[in-house]
Amino acid sequence: MRCNHRMSVAATGDAVLWRRLTRVTGERMIMDMQNSLRRELDIYTRRSKALAEAAWIDASRVIDLIVRDGLDVRYIPKIAASDLQCVGFEAQARLKGTTGRAGTDNFLGCLERTGIVSPVDVWLCEEVEQAIGRWAQREMYPAVSIKLHPDTIACGPALDEVIKALRYLNVEIELGAGVPLAKDSTLSCVGRLRDSGAKVIIDDFGAGYTNYQRLAGTHFDSIKLDKNLVCGSDGARGRVVLASVCALCRKLGLKVIAAGIETRDQLEIARTLNIDFFQGPYFGLELSWDEASEYFAMQRVRHTA
Repeated sequence: MRCNHRMSVAATGDAVLWRRLTRVTGERMIMDMQNSLRRELDIYTRRSKALAEAAWIDASRVIDLIVRDGLDVRYIPKIAASDLQCVGFEAQARLKGTTGRAGTDNFLGCLERTGIVSPVDVWLCEEVEQAIGRWAQREMYPAVSIKLHPDTIACGPALDEVIKALRYLNVEIELGAGVPLAKDSTLSCVGRLRDSGAKVIIDDFGAGYTNYQRLAGTHFDSIKLDKNLVCGSDGARGRVVLASVCALCRKLGLKVIAAGIETRDQLEIARTLNIDFFQGPYFGLELSWDEASEYFAMQRVRHTA
């Protein structure tokens, strides 16, 4: 009994020591974690400050280029699958003297990182308003799509200017993967765009993991398939994925636009899937307003001949 009593006392003592040791170790661990967090926060702050300064320097350079050279609008043809005729264009802002998506992404990316990209969107919409007016004088009525940045959708004054410029015109608004469509505030803005007469396109479909959730919304008219999804259709597995997406969209009553068509083979595959519209280098490069006007007019003449 005495032995058992001593063992019991020893066990109790060990438990007390263990609790004390755990408590001390835990406190030290928490202190170590706090110290590590402070160090990381200090590094992050210094790094963030440096990145912010670099972003502002880049944005200042872009603004200087805009002031010096100005901006331009380029038009990407949109082709109907039914007869391969041009039915409209996607309008994109460019720094004068640059071409292609790289030129757009570079200067817009610099402005985006500093939160000042919305004025470019507003400028583009106002330019498109004037372009549509000039086309109407020639009795040409192409649909024009414009991709809005998430900051523009979220900014009340900027969105007001967009709606003011485009109200009741034959326009389509493209919403990219960065637009938080699950938010009620975003859906309210989308509703305002549709109430103004614009159709709404989900752009970059296939580029992110939230796309199928986006399709469940009833606030959209079309989807534009991401270029990588279309280019991947060259393989058997890619065709299965693309066919499934197109079939789902048809069931939901959505029009489908295939972006990035580069080859005849990609075009033929897309045509077998009942895709509604095509865009891409296969149909020509970006056009000025005069070139787009000539392109659209030639398509109409060819179609009626």
